[in-house]
Amino acid sequence: MGVKLGSIVSFKVISLSDLKNARVAVDASNTLFQFLTKIRRQNLPLFNREGRVTSHIYGVFYRTINLLERDIKPIYVFDGPHPRLKGQREHLVESLAREYGYLRKARRNKEYTIARTLSLSPEILYDTIISETQELLTSMGIPWIKSPGEGETQAAYLTRIGKADYVLTQDYDALLFGARAILRNMNFSQNSVECSTLEEFLKQNNITYEQLVDLAILVGTDFNPGVRGIGAKKALKLVQKYRDIGSMFSEGKLKHFDVEPIREAFLRPEVISPKILFNAPNTNQLKGILMDFGMKPERIDKGVRRLVRAYKGLQMIQSTL
Repeated sequence: MGVKLGSIVSFKVISLSDLKNARVAVDASNTLFQFLTKIRRQNLPLFNREGRVTSHIYGVFYRTINLLERDIKPIYVFDGPHPRLKGQREHLVESLAREYGYLRKARRNKEYTIARTLSLSPEILYDTIISETQELLTSMGIPWIKSPGEGETQAAYLTRIGKADYVLTQDYDALLFGARAILRNMNFSQNSVECSTLEEFLKQNNITYEQLVDLAILVGTDFNPGVRGIGAKKALKLVQKYRDIGSMFSEGKLKHFDVEPIREAFLRPEVISPKILFNAPNTNQLKGILMDFGMKPERIDKGVRRLVRAYKGLQMIQSTL
């Protein structure tokens, strides 16, 4: 779901060339959802002849190459077990099946192999897509991390300890976890991306990071439903006036609720400090994976050549961040 801060968080459009040599922590779940919803044919995700979903493979393969060719180093961060407070999140494929009616459409069109794939439990299909993506990244030599909790939490932490410069995500939650800067709406054809920094947001609104977390709690997060009738703009005014939720309680502005566990989830999440290593692509393994997913040989060869050239240009094989 993510916290709804769109009315108060501003982004500026920058050129992808401004990200040269940047290390970008990619919110993998968020990115895969984009690929599964946008890379499709006749309102269905892409499938190979065996009925395996392939949208995520095509998306990650070409997105990663496009980043490397622009001297941008991606680090993919995947969700681990969900934190204690967080309710059951809708899985990627479960959302697709419900919102777009993929399963019904496949059955109606007598695409029975595809229908069988979509009939798998959402958890199985979700886990399969994740493991396939991780295998692809490993063969490409691209580092990926499994977070102890939410992927965006870990991605934000990488920017705080200097192992990444940005978090690439469509959500605002990374800011709440202390990400120094977030990117969204990356467009390679227009050579642009939108950027927002935590420091600038806090300075513009004269609040602290801890007060931003209180603001989000008032609006509602993945950990709590928020206070009825309070949106982002009203929450900002309340925090600017009272400075914290505790003061709102003491002055009778809000009915008391247990705010500390929610604060803890944002301010002290479980994270790791991993070693991040770029390896030489295993081109034979990579070609085999892409072939299994039905990519045409000429496209495979061209893509792999682009990947190898990008690695050589960056001189980052066996480089550690």
